[in-house]
Amino acid sequence: MSSSARLAISIGDPHGIGPEIALKAIAAMPPSEHDRFVLFGPDSVLRRCAEQLNLSWVLEGVRCYEAGALDPAAAIPGRIDAAAGASAVACATAAIQAA
Repeated sequence: MSSSARLAISIGDPHGIGPEIALKAIAAMPPSEHDRFVLFGPDSVLRRCAEQLNLSWVLEGVRCYEAGALDPAAAIPGRIDAAAGASAVACATAAIQAA
């Protein structure tokens, strides 16, 4: 990757494993590479997931783009519902448009 290259990552279904996978993948990279990633998803979901995984530090060096807004009270991991599906589509659309 060149120093100016960015990688857009949609977190997918906010009720699924996408937020966890995105955060763990970035955490596995050297911190000097974190500024190359842009996460697309509901901020509340990313922050909650990062706190649960003790990876809040990852969000300090990563660009986050609020997409697929979801009521934090309604964001329940493992639950299947239309709002989460719509959020996933909005996250992917925002990442694609940014590319």
